[in-house]
Amino acid sequence: MTGLRATKKERTRASIVDAAYGLIRSQGFNATTMEQIAVEATVSTGTLYNYFPSKHALLLAVWSGRATQALASVDHRIDTVGTAAGKCAELLVLFAEVVSLFETSVMREVLASALTSPNLDLEGYVAIDLALIGRLETLIADLQDAGDVAADIDPGPAATLLYAATMMQVIGALAAPRHFDLALTREAITAQVWLAFRGLAA
Repeated sequence: MTGLRATKKERTRASIVDAAYGLIRSQGFNATTMEQIAVEATVSTGTLYNYFPSKHALLLAVWSGRATQALASVDHRIDTVGTAAGKCAELLVLFAEVVSLFETSVMREVLASALTSPNLDLEGYVAIDLALIGRLETLIADLQDAGDVAADIDPGPAATLLYAATMMQVIGALAAPRHFDLALTREAITAQVWLAFRGLAA
């Protein structure tokens, strides 16, 4: 019975997150209410709040779910790229692609809620960052073993550095008045990764 109850709870949670994702994408975060999400997910408002105490907490679940799904599919994409720098760039561009799934205003809300919501569990946001950095660290270590990255490079700091540069590109794109431009962001991320692989030595 316990297993059936846990399965039902997971299905209900997934239904809520899917409903929220659809509504947020179609009408924006601010226009979407918890009551609308409950109706779309065919649960009571009380049940919805039992799973997610606030709309910001639900937004985190939506963002986290899409990022996790994307990261799970990245291995195939990396395998299709021939160069070491290209593989790292492809993994980092994946992050920008997840951002592009949402309206710019929604992603601004994600960033704002991560910094300003006093009761939000920030571990959820940090977990997404750490998962991507960890996957990048593993990739750099694999490239080291293949002789494509210098042996004296520490994969951990290298992964953090590349991810930080990517985050700055994404934040800059979100701050621009225009709609998030994935093509330009991809170009910028790729250029930064290639620069990192070339180094700054004369």
